[in-house]
Amino acid sequence: MIALIGRRLLQLVPIAFGVTLAAFFLLRLIPGSPALAIVGFRGTPETIARVNAELGLDRSIPEQYAIFLGRLARGDLGESYVHGQPVADLVAEQLPPTILLVAYATALSALIAVPLALLAALRRGSIADHAIRMAAVLGVGLPGYWLGMVLLLLFAIALPLFPVGGYGEGPLEHLRHLFLPALTLAAGVVPVVLRSLRASLIETLRLPHVAVARAKGLPERAVVLWHVLYNALIPAVTLLGVNAGWLVGGTIVVESLFGVPGLGMLLFRAIGSRDYPTVQAATMALAVLTVLIQLLTDLAHMLLDPRARASSR
Repeated sequence: MIALIGRRLLQLVPIAFGVTLAAFFLLRLIPGSPALAIVGFRGTPETIARVNAELGLDRSIPEQYAIFLGRLARGDLGESYVHGQPVADLVAEQLPPTILLVAYATALSALIAVPLALLAALRRGSIADHAIRMAAVLGVGLPGYWLGMVLLLLFAIALPLFPVGGYGEGPLEHLRHLFLPALTLAAGVVPVVLRSLRASLIETLRLPHVAVARAKGLPERAVVLWHVLYNALIPAVTLLGVNAGWLVGGTIVVESLFGVPGLGMLLFRAIGSRDYPTVQAATMALAVLTVLIQLLTDLAHMLLDPRARASSR
């Protein structure tokens, strides 16, 4: 496990470099000028030229990138054009809501997918099985933005059970405010995990050790939990970790829709205002978060599967 953690942490270096490279140059392809966004449309050409010089945007793009890398090597991510403060502080402030939202969505995905997959596998071919499979197929095609608006209309406006947006104060309020955003994110992952887990459960139910456990007179609940579900969870956990990248990327839309003050909203607003340093720092933070989630997934896989621990030696 220590070797795996070391390899994953070393992978962060080229990933961070690649993300900064892509974000830096792609930002320059977006129409619009940061100086124009700062001074407004009434700014004179002289004012815009002065702002560009102050921000260093009057230099060539390769020269700007070299300056950016030099600052990055010293741990300086730059200063926000809009907020006027170091972007490292902005990222540190907005990171906790995003981490909690992704963890919340992951937990909801498991809480929804596992019971439904168990029901479908244990009652294969029944009406419940067909209904769950049909719901999974329909769920794959649901746009997250549309589903989020529907949840807002139903459970925040028509039935005011949850807040319309925000983050709240205190752990319980955080969970209450993030329930609808997390459910919106989870809805995109549940169908994939559910179908995979159902297939894995059906395959596991046919294995000889399950028949032996039943022949020994073990209660059906013990057979299902310890001999079926435990073994079938391994590929589902891996698949859930693979989709974690989708969850992290989905925070950009979901946080903007629900007004969650996280990295996704920060990145969304920074792109609109052409705040280059903030976009670069937020993009890099989201990429690092994705790699760390993959690391946690690999560790969970090794804990669940002894064969994975043996192969990693």
